[in-house]
Amino acid sequence: MPALSKSNRILECTNFNDYQVQFSQANQTILNCSFIGNLALQSGGSIFIESTLIYLSNLQFTGNKAQMYGGAIASDNKLDSKFQNIQLTFSSFMNNQALIGSVLFQMQNLPISRIFQNTLLNNFAKLYGNQLEQSAVGFIGILNGQKYNSKIVIYNFLSGIIQDDLLIQLINAENYPISQLKNDIILKLETDQEDFSIFPSQIKQNNGLFNLSNLSIYGKLGSQLKIRLTSDFNYIPNYDLQGNFLNISQNIYFEIHFQFRKLCPKGTTLVQDNSKKDMCYNCPAGTFNLVDGQNCIKCPFVCQNSIMYLPRGYWRYSLTTYEYQECYLSQNCVGDIDKIVSQKLQGSTNRYCSEGNIGVFCMDCDIEGIYWENRYQQITPYTCQTCDGFKNFPSLIIFFINLLFYGFIINIINKQIQVQKLKKVFYLLKVNIFQDTKQFNLIKILINYLVLLSLINPFINVLPIFLQQFIFELFNAPNNMLKLLDCKLILLLDTQQIPFCHARIFISLIIFLFIFLFMFIISQFYLKTDKITRIASLFFVQIHNIPYLAKLFIGVLSYLTVQGQNYIKDFPSVTLNIKQVGFIVSISLLSFQVLFLFALQYFMKTKKDFLENERAPHYLRFMYQDYYYYWWEIASSLYKLLLFLVEGIYFQQYILRDTICCSICFIYATSILYFLPYKRKELNYIEVHISFGLSVSFGLMSYLNQKSYKNESLATIIFINLSILILLAYSLSQNYFKIFLS
Repeated sequence: MPALSKSNRILECTNFNDYQVQFSQANQTILNCSFIGNLALQSGGSIFIESTLIYLSNLQFTGNKAQMYGGAIASDNKLDSKFQNIQLTFSSFMNNQALIGSVLFQMQNLPISRIFQNTLLNNFAKLYGNQLEQSAVGFIGILNGQKYNSKIVIYNFLSGIIQDDLLIQLINAENYPISQLKNDIILKLETDQEDFSIFPSQIKQNNGLFNLSNLSIYGKLGSQLKIRLTSDFNYIPNYDLQGNFLNISQNIYFEIHFQFRKLCPKGTTLVQDNSKKDMCYNCPAGTFNLVDGQNCIKCPFVCQNSIMYLPRGYWRYSLTTYEYQECYLSQNCVGDIDKIVSQKLQGSTNRYCSEGNIGVFCMDCDIEGIYWENRYQQITPYTCQTCDGFKNFPSLIIFFINLLFYGFIINIINKQIQVQKLKKVFYLLKVNIFQDTKQFNLIKILINYLVLLSLINPFINVLPIFLQQFIFELFNAPNNMLKLLDCKLILLLDTQQIPFCHARIFISLIIFLFIFLFMFIISQFYLKTDKITRIASLFFVQIHNIPYLAKLFIGVLSYLTVQGQNYIKDFPSVTLNIKQVGFIVSISLLSFQVLFLFALQYFMKTKKDFLENERAPHYLRFMYQDYYYYWWEIASSLYKLLLFLVEGIYFQQYILRDTICCSICFIYATSILYFLPYKRKELNYIEVHISFGLSVSFGLMSYLNQKSYKNESLATIIFINLSILILLAYSLSQNYFKIFLS
């Protein structure tokens, strides 16, 4: 390899192959040469220049390669040099390669003395691939992975260390980031605003990146700060028309704008320590706040900055509200103290619920499996269990008991109708026939009591779950079958189009019709009577189920109001939307059920004389033959409907609800004493005892909200209702024993 040094030489040649020309400390000129396929293990594939003035003209560099810097040419000047002493004119560079600077690389990052009419084509390097200049000409900002070209704006900034991932990188003329920089290259942070504090004011690079994530900035709340970033490594060289270097432009900067928060964030409190700082510190132990800019207040339970944890038995509408309420059923709300909250529940008030429960006061079940790992269904009001087929076995048993009950009732009524037929015959013979229906009426009274017992929540809640399930589903076949179908129904239903609770209304009506038709078909095989007699006996099934269907409708139509938002009472995770078609249809169906009772009452009133005649059709007269008054069965049904309606409308107003229900039961009891509707006095006294017991129970429920009377009221309610159950059990067993002996 020829080395020329310490002399002024002009090298003219036509071709150089496989050699590197090295010049130093002298003025050199190379003209009309071709450098083809040369290789350097470090820098300068064809030429390496060290502190010399060199003129390069009409040269061709093709296929040269350096393992480090300068695929064609590398230059290393003195530290005090202002530019590279290289004049490069009329030359071409093709297919040269290097790690950095495939054409030319200057160790001190200096501009070239003269550049004129040079051609660059297909040169490759990881940095400065197809260019002669190697300075940084701009910045790129990276905020949390997002790139910005000229400016970054950080909103809601809080005095202190920058919490975002903020990086600055230099870019070259090809708009590529410069990843290889010397350690002494720094980034300067400048501002002309005096009311702010910035530390540090200079940042060194690391692998080509300036990391600003640990930058500390202090200022006043609500103010704005503009920081300008500059670096001496950034410049743009300027040349005249002949390619001679004139000067460099360093007016290159990147801006970061900080818009400070107007208020301290929730969970913190403001501390002003000097004129330049507004600091927001975490709330002290035992205090918290939930709103930006508010003072920290005393924590009622367990708190941490902006989080208020609730104990068992409490719930709140939103994680941002201070208000909390006692749950309707304390076992549904387990709170979130010492509880590991899953990711799905982090931002939801369902975090306060026991597993499976969701919605307002944790009174609904996660039937869709959105918040919990499994799907859950209601087995009793506001009590949930997983959608497991084996756990539905009790409901299946109760369903078959209900069918047997309907069969028993139909058989009893069928016998009554047969007696009516015999009465018509013996009436003509002037012979009276006595028919004992006490057992049948006692069963009806028991059924009615169990229906209303479901409203005495304090008594129901102390019972084991299986007994609660028994009371709510016994003699209530439509609701009982719904429990068996809920988990299957939700898989088939598009809840975005039809709400689950509204779909249950339609399904319940279909179930009721199915039961009616099923019992009719069965009776056709087992009851040797005419069709009109069988229909008349099945008609009682319709009357019996009206209160249950009405209760189902009322539970969907009535609502809970929490923070101005209405939720369906029986499904309190669903907001009430009156525009939904299912909602309007439900109102129509409920109206139909009520109108049915009034239509029946009107018919019986207009046909009173006809029905009281022994010659009246037997399939009509049996409807009220146990009463002195034809309308008492209707009054009894309306009595139950009214209680269900009050319970639905005033569900949240406990005292008002219980007071109204207490009054209704009392009026009904006194009405029985006045009218004595049953032909058997014993039945009148039993129902009076039940109605007064329910009236007292509703009255005592008002005191359960007062801790001083809570235990006494609960004990009294349990005692009263147990005595009623014992009375009914005694009367039924005694009457059955008499029938058995006779």
